[in-house]
Amino acid sequence: VPNPAASHVSVTLNFGDNLPHFFDVAVFTVHGELVHKETAVYMTGNIDISEWPDGLYVVSASYTNATQSGVLVKKIVVLK
Repeated sequence: VPNPAASHVSVTLNFGDNLPHFFDVAVFTVHGELVHKETAVYMTGNIDISEWPDGLYVVSASYTNATQSGVLVKKIVVLK
């Protein structure tokens, strides 16, 4: 994740050898407002943030499969 970021952020999961094919990505403002939600494919998702206002955001990436689940939470700064 480039941090601070101006045009896009990349979310990469690394939970081990048995990664899922799909994972859910949600981005929130520091006030808890959902600003983006998507299902990404494989290990990497790219999010276009070029229209977002400057500020601090929280990215949550999660997955669940038949044998395990995982969550990754990171802060990003949008600064143009």
